[in-house]
Amino acid sequence: MKKTKHSGKDGNVIRFPNLNQRLLERGQEFLQRENYHEAIPLFQEAVELAPSNSDGYIGLILAYYGAGYHEEAVELAKVMLHEGMGNYFDIMDLYIKLLFQSRRYSEIVTLIEGLLEERTIPSERLEHYYSILDISRQQLEQEDEEERNDSGIFEETKTELQLQEYTDPQ
Repeated sequence: MKKTKHSGKDGNVIRFPNLNQRLLERGQEFLQRENYHEAIPLFQEAVELAPSNSDGYIGLILAYYGAGYHEEAVELAKVMLHEGMGNYFDIMDLYIKLLFQSRRYSEIVTLIEGLLEERTIPSERLEHYYSILDISRQQLEQEDEEERNDSGIFEETKTELQLQEYTDPQ
């Protein structure tokens, strides 16, 4: 008879049947009630129990984003894409939405242009990706325009200040 070593803190613990499913359900309940901070540990535990189950990761991404941890949500979606978890284009859509919400338009443009170059986007999603690409490009142009306007206002203010410095106090 072969002995097995139990490593970690849970080596001698027998988990309840369907614990992972229960954690996911409770996490979803908290998400629906917008209790994001309570949902995070549930989804984290679900991910630890079943690292190959994409539902736990998606729930964790949504909880992170709802709780204001936008960077963590974006990074976790990126990990899912690199690890090939879940449906690639469903995760890609979620990732792009997170980037869009975070106003990271240049990353969206680069990402979608790369997907278009590789010709990997399914035909039924092409129109959707082209529209996101157009909107992101428009947002980038708008940001550039606002930046130019802001720098122009700064230059005008600077010029006014210089004129005041040269006036004769008498």
